[in-house]
Amino acid sequence: MGTITRTLANNLTTGLGVKGGNLELVTRTAITGTVSAVAFTNLAANTYHHFIMQGIDSTDNNGEDFCYQLSDDNGSSYYGGSNYLWSYWQHYSSGNNNQTAVDGDSKICIADGFHNSGTDEGLHGQLTISNIGNGQRAFGWSSTSHKADASNTLRATHGGGFLENGATINAIQFFFSSGNITGSSYAFITHYKGIIA
Repeated sequence: MGTITRTLANNLTTGLGVKGGNLELVTRTAITGTVSAVAFTNLAANTYHHFIMQGIDSTDNNGEDFCYQLSDDNGSSYYGGSNYLWSYWQHYSSGNNNQTAVDGDSKICIADGFHNSGTDEGLHGQLTISNIGNGQRAFGWSSTSHKADASNTLRATHGGGFLENGATINAIQFFFSSGNITGSSYAFITHYKGIIA
């Protein structure tokens, strides 16, 4: 399985609003096949980046997690090992909820308990990540929802995490903890960057 990689050069399109904390569209990536990961490289420095996920589905049906990793060499390699700290709170349609926290992980997870459900019912959500390209700890905060299993049909997750050491981050990749990302006409990740000044 390959990786979809989107490089920001020559992909800049329409701005949303005016300067001063608004978002500017960078690229919209369609996932039309099966890939191991979706990566975005050449992230603009000294700004924040916002990703909208729509209809992300998995080749597995085993309760896998949807995660991301960061890179400081433009996607040639990604921080793994025990470099991340993250936590999230998850609510179920059954009325149950739980909290998960990991200090020293190889990735940051933003949704768990995912089951293949048809891409139109897949994972939907957003991630905003800051301290990009400035040598500081990269922080992310997210919210997602997805169809899960028969006992917890809907799972809504809110969380945050960071890379535990300072680094000049310039790329990110999204993937499932097992299996691959499947595509269809419903599956997209849209990337915006924040306008700082």
